[in-house]
Amino acid sequence: MCLHALYLSGVGPIEECADQHCDAHRVMKAGAMRQILIVEDDESIHAGLRALFLEEGYTVMDAFSGKQALDLLRGINLPLVVLLDWRLPDMDGGRVFATAHTEMPSDHGQAFIFCTANSDTLPLATVRLMAEMHVPLVRKPFDIDELLEVVADAANSLVA
Repeated sequence: MCLHALYLSGVGPIEECADQHCDAHRVMKAGAMRQILIVEDDESIHAGLRALFLEEGYTVMDAFSGKQALDLLRGINLPLVVLLDWRLPDMDGGRVFATAHTEMPSDHGQAFIFCTANSDTLPLATVRLMAEMHVPLVRKPFDIDELLEVVADAANSLVA
């Protein structure tokens, strides 16, 4: 089993995979799996989101900081929904988004969704960039139906 498959199964960190013909790659590249990266530092919220999206049939990847999220995004080139918390321990979600937008080519196929309990404190420049890039914002506490709909729309946009 390649390291990508180990990561996707929750066993280990993602690394560059030497086996581009493994089953996990064939399935992921065929688009048969919907992937979501949950970037949330609150362990209880993270665990709830993880359980929700696993139940909905998503392959879930986890990051608890901006650095972890960027390391994952740099190492994977698959269609991916990124559910990104605004307040993270090492950097805010706006910095993660801006860095990913600057460093990763558009063919990486990532759809970002911001989530925060403090939407009224987002910097105006971030709000403008979100509007320009069509990045939705989901407010905490989550309305589960709204969250699932926004994430499904983002995932569907990646395969369209």
